[in-house]
Amino acid sequence: MRCQHCADASMLVRMPRTRAISRSPEGFILIDSARCIGCLMCAEACPFGAVRFDPTLRIAVKCDFCADRVRRGLQPACVEACPTAALRFGSLESLMAEVAGAKAKELLKKLSAEARILLSPARAEEGGSEAPMSPAALREMYKSVGWV
Repeated sequence: MRCQHCADASMLVRMPRTRAISRSPEGFILIDSARCIGCLMCAEACPFGAVRFDPTLRIAVKCDFCADRVRRGLQPACVEACPTAALRFGSLESLMAEVAGAKAKELLKKLSAEARILLSPARAEEGGSEAPMSPAALREMYKSVGWV
């Protein structure tokens, strides 16, 4: 599982001595490899199991959302490389707005494919025309309507 970069990250509390773990200005939880002593207390503290031990480097490692890339205005590498565009990156508000917009567009496509205008013939006694409007006449009529 990827690191959730928790607002109340318990590993920040568990590692005050070495200060190997900190929160970046962007809000990412980062492990300083120069300060990590490989005790894995951070791994024990993480409720998501996002921290693992790198046996070659002999330190704790985890996803940092490619903080260096984000600082340069780029997407994290996993988001950029995802072949199905299943991964998204951004603030919760912007992601929710993006999803809401996509759902609205999809709904409009579906509605426009399913929507039909049904006209009942006007009754002569009400002063209307008895012939229904042709599709071309309907299109012309609706061109002047402002849609929201």
